[in-house]
Amino acid sequence: MSQLMTHDSAVRILVVDDRPDSTRTLRGLIHPRKIHVTSVSTAEEALERLDHQVFDVALVGAALVERGAAPLLELMRRVQPLLQVVVLTEDVAGRQAAADLKHGAFAVVARTERPALLAAKILNAHSVRRFHVQNLGAGGGQSDQLPNPSTRRSRAGI
Repeated sequence: MSQLMTHDSAVRILVVDDRPDSTRTLRGLIHPRKIHVTSVSTAEEALERLDHQVFDVALVGAALVERGAAPLLELMRRVQPLLQVVVLTEDVAGRQAAADLKHGAFAVVARTERPALLAAKILNAHSVRRFHVQNLGAGGGQSDQLPNPSTRRSRAGI
């Protein structure tokens, strides 16, 4: 089984899924010393965590995205603009997958996909986020900091 390793730092992953198998699969893919995984099972819990903790990548079950529609992805990115979101779905070719990408998902991956591909998507998402932090953080843009309380979003609609 392929393991996800990073060169510099641990990957901070928020798993947002009402199916506990996602977290177990993820822990098997990624070297334990190189990740910090936080798991929640609702959109509301995810938004609460994003208010208080910085994450690199969010792995979100499509059922939760679809329940809240696209606003969940938009709210997640509004709270942490550099967060890279990977959506786990049953149907990567469907209309919902296209909508997820349109609303800010970094990637949409089938739940049945090979574990190595999921690990690669997470590593790519982490690399993109690190690139943005390095290039935008120093220039007065978005940084690796928690949002100012005045910029936090309303939870209405979730």
